[in-house]
Amino acid sequence: MNDKIRAAFDAVNADGQLKGKTKDYISVQYQKRHRTKPFYYKVRYISVLSACVVFLLISFIGYRFYNTATSIVSIDINPSLELSINYFNQVIDVEGYNEDGIELADSLDILYCHYDVAIDEILNSETVQQCMANDEFLSIAVIGDRTQQSEEIVQYVNNCHHYQNSDCYTLTKDEVEEAHSVGLSYGKYLLYQQIAAVSDAYTPEEIQNMTMKEIRELMEQLGLSYEHHQETQDDHEGHEENNGQKHHHNNGNN
Repeated sequence: MNDKIRAAFDAVNADGQLKGKTKDYISVQYQKRHRTKPFYYKVRYISVLSACVVFLLISFIGYRFYNTATSIVSIDINPSLELSINYFNQVIDVEGYNEDGIELADSLDILYCHYDVAIDEILNSETVQQCMANDEFLSIAVIGDRTQQSEEIVQYVNNCHHYQNSDCYTLTKDEVEEAHSVGLSYGKYLLYQQIAAVSDAYTPEEIQNMTMKEIRELMEQLGLSYEHHQETQDDHEGHEENNGQKHHHNNGNN
């Protein structure tokens, strides 16, 4: 561009000093003009890029937050399956822990439902209803990081589902942290720990395919009691008595 300006002014008849000043002025204005645009576009590009990064970061954090389980609901009767519940009380995963549990989990359409809808659908399913009609035992364990959420789930189950042969209780992750490593649901692993403490004749695989009623009968044969469940249920019932709402669960042997 400077060459073009120089050539244009060479053709003009004017004082050399005037021509030189004029060329310098035009050159300076040209450079200012073309420096401003790149700077403007650069700032605009950085602003857009920053906004995209912030949006992606918020989206990633939101996705991780939504898809992080804060409570696990372990439902065991013979089908053994677990529901992963997020901070918003929605089911983000359903997993079976034996063949019957996998079959039941596959038949359900409860992903992203509120936990009460999911629990209702499971407990009202033909599979569970048939088990209860056969006098099986239903155990529901709630394991979570949020104590309030876990207690609310237990309270919901006890208030809305009244089975004679059932219990619902809370556990801590420390009590059952090894459960999945041996292929057991949290609820069954708790009982397996008690059995393994007095006998090495039973493997996790054997316990996995036993009904809760069979596991309880085995514990009786080994001289074990259902203490953890009974204590938790008694505590819960005592709390409900204080509120004038006691729910009875038959935890005796069948």
